[in-house]
Amino acid sequence: MITLLLLLSAPTPEAQKLAQQSFAEAELAFGRREYAAAAAAFEQAARAVPHPAPWLNAAEAWEKAGAIDRAAEDCEQALAVPEASAVHRQAAFACLDRHGPQLAFLEVQGPSTGTARIDDRSSDLPTRRWLRPGRYVLRLEDRTSGTQEEEVLNLVAGQRLTRALTPPPPPPALPRVLTQTPTSSPALIAESPGPGIATWAAFGVAGGATLGAAILGALTVSAQSNFEAAPSQDAADTFYGRRTGTNVALAVAIGAAGAGLLFWALEL
Repeated sequence: MITLLLLLSAPTPEAQKLAQQSFAEAELAFGRREYAAAAAAFEQAARAVPHPAPWLNAAEAWEKAGAIDRAAEDCEQALAVPEASAVHRQAAFACLDRHGPQLAFLEVQGPSTGTARIDDRSSDLPTRRWLRPGRYVLRLEDRTSGTQEEEVLNLVAGQRLTRALTPPPPPPALPRVLTQTPTSSPALIAESPGPGIATWAAFGVAGGATLGAAILGALTVSAQSNFEAAPSQDAADTFYGRRTGTNVALAVAIGAAGAGLLFWALEL
């Protein structure tokens, strides 16, 4: 067994005290060869202060009690602890290598509000279980929606299965609101579909043209500076050409924006 010295990093004094007491009880039970009681006490210590050491001790106790499925599950718990060192992981994998071929592996996926019950043992989702070959009843339930599912599993050694709790159906759509028209006849108020494709296309052209006008405007200012610093026909042509391009881009932007507003009003 791994000693209690590995449990000194408790998150709270209360949790540390519970872990130490449970660990001490587990060691006494282990010494009396009450292996199932020792395993349960080691598990309690591991839950109070998460650490791979008591999980591995619990796995050893379950193994001596003949419950190799519980031993494999506690080795999985040891591997899930972030503080697991290379030594801890090696011991856990060795346990799984010994017992895995004799067991079936079941992984149940689903929301954290779900539970999986296999015969008399229940656990929150998601969960991973090692099981002896045989017939089991898997019951899945979502505590929020009340969704329940049940399946009979006939497991064989070496089998690996994955199951998932079916998510609850989406809530029904809210009914549309009835109102009265000026003529007092009932009518349905439908949701506005929003801008159409033509509207978005027009606004897209306006945005692109605006960006182009900004770029050409900056180039026009630069060309004007070059022309004023060193007048020449080429510099003049460049300046006037860029100025014309800027004006055209601005005109396109203004026209496209106006078209977009018109299309929006017409719901096009």
